[in-house]
Amino acid sequence: MRARQDYYTTPLATVAEFFVKFQELVPALDLTVAQVFDPAAGGCAENIMTYPAALRALGCENIDTLDIRQDSRAAIIADYMNFYPEKEYDLIITNPPFNLALDYIVTALEDCKSGGYVVMLLRLNFFGSLSRKEFFSNNMPLYCFVHTQRPRFNKNSSENAEYAHFVWKKGYNPPHTQTYLL
Repeated sequence: MRARQDYYTTPLATVAEFFVKFQELVPALDLTVAQVFDPAAGGCAENIMTYPAALRALGCENIDTLDIRQDSRAAIIADYMNFYPEKEYDLIITNPPFNLALDYIVTALEDCKSGGYVVMLLRLNFFGSLSRKEFFSNNMPLYCFVHTQRPRFNKNSSENAEYAHFVWKKGYNPPHTQTYLL
């Protein structure tokens, strides 16, 4: 089970900032009809589920939510690594637990429709690991949206790492990632 200390509420402003640019670059993905899945939806009595809230503000209503934490607001309480969705999705988006991020990406790419998108909020240094080199050689993200202002995940702390929304398009392995600064 994911530990409470590995639960970070994604700031709504960070997600909204991402969606502005994402929608410019991917206008064919109509969020009003897309099937969307957030496999680490979070939320609790004190916090909203950030990605579903941002998506609903954009007119998206077909959102399935899952989280391992018993106190989550997600519709499904389960471990994503042992969950088998009944359908494929147009968009899978989340802020995964960092220690399971690669597992989440690989699983999401399996659960996504061909031509669909997988979006993960990750530390920018996620690119910089010898252990992930082979994965990136075969699964280069299409886009990387770098947040130039560091998100604050907890009200009482400041973040000391840079973050980006990494975007994969299933079935597409570009020679390089297009990078955008937000």
